[in-house]
Amino acid sequence: MGLSSGEVRFFNEIAPLYELARPASYFGLTQTDPVQGIVALEDLEARGVVFARATRPLSVKLAAAGLDTLAALHGQSWADERPQRLGVEPLLSDSTEPILRDFFAALPERFAAPRGFAAPVVLHEPDRLRAAFAAYRVGVQRDASCVVHGDAHIGNAYVEPDGRVGFVDWQTVAVGPWVHDVNYFLVSALDVPDRRAHERELLGHY
Repeated sequence: MGLSSGEVRFFNEIAPLYELARPASYFGLTQTDPVQGIVALEDLEARGVVFARATRPLSVKLAAAGLDTLAALHGQSWADERPQRLGVEPLLSDSTEPILRDFFAALPERFAAPRGFAAPVVLHEPDRLRAAFAAYRVGVQRDASCVVHGDAHIGNAYVEPDGRVGFVDWQTVAVGPWVHDVNYFLVSALDVPDRRAHERELLGHY
């Protein structure tokens, strides 16, 4: 059931295992015919959270708070076998293959669109990206050590009134290497000059 079951499994079975900054969940259910899943979460805006946006980079202080949340997830689940016994798959498992196939097939069209020019032209080579991704997939599965969010970019982050940073959209929860979440979060969350100036400091903080 792939992505349809990932978020339900996280809130119903994985999140209760650890102390995490996350939305409260009231109900979660999946079905197979047709394949779909549903999770009823608290209204985060009712308690004053601010959802992060890709067009509004986080401050270095808030990026550090996001790393605190990721470190809590990674540290508490380190070498914990329970998530895999509950059905959590390795990061970028075979079940993601249809999604990846469609993604790579659409790359020429996406690179030709106006927003495609935000990526360096040297990267506009689907075969090169496909080979790099295949190598990355082998690496993350070999080095899997903890539970990872799997899609921890800035658009899935929110800021609590007290400055804590949490994450939504847990459908790609997986067992993988800590660096996947940390890299994805820092690259997406910080303005480039801030990242270049503070990335070593932030990695030390993590």
